[in-house]
Amino acid sequence: MADDTLLPQFSYLLRVWAVDLNGDVGWRASLESPQTGERLGFADLDALFAFLRAATASAPDGRATGASLRRMVT
Repeated sequence: MADDTLLPQFSYLLRVWAVDLNGDVGWRASLESPQTGERLGFADLDALFAFLRAATASAPDGRATGASLRRMVT
């Protein structure tokens, strides 16, 4: 059995809210790191999911890359 305490883990405060897009409903989101206070906004859920996929992508050695909010923006 693998020791999960050695595997990366990420914590974010997620906020999601609806917006009116000329009569249609759209969604906005933000993630905030409780460790650093960094906050990143997303214009739609696809952008949020793309960030989460990139943040948890595996490097060639099989470990999660764990991109920070700041590294993902720049």
